[in-house]
Amino acid sequence: MYNLTDEFFVKHIRPLGNHGIHPFVDMPHVEDDLKDVIHRAGIILQARKEEMGHEYPNTVMFMYKDTLEDIGNYLGVLNARNAEFDYSGRINWIVTWTGTTKYEVIKNAAGFGGNTNNAKECYHYRKAHVDHNSTIGVYDGLKL
Repeated sequence: MYNLTDEFFVKHIRPLGNHGIHPFVDMPHVEDDLKDVIHRAGIILQARKEEMGHEYPNTVMFMYKDTLEDIGNYLGVLNARNAEFDYSGRINWIVTWTGTTKYEVIKNAAGFGGNTNNAKECYHYRKAHVDHNSTIGVYDGLKL
């Protein structure tokens, strides 16, 4: 789906929708959205630790369906087997947990880097891309 492996999708992607987290610019209460994103990312982190024994870092990207489709189209055109790639498209939120209470939140990321497998699908998250339109917050502790 979207030229992403199922495992990558489950581990790293949370689609946004009308009943999910809304984009930063549409919400009058920014802190509430940030807290929602971090809360949801924390739930995913806990599930990954319990079910897969995955440790840190743990990254989750929150994006809309059109971004997922754009990533899929990009990877389809890239048509690269076992390669690194750098996708340049806006991603609403990227949360990376680096410890039990330590995490980085990027709002409006400029894209991300990943790797494709033998089937030309993204299977690995490498890094977030940021630019002057991105906002980065680094937190140590559960309170914002």
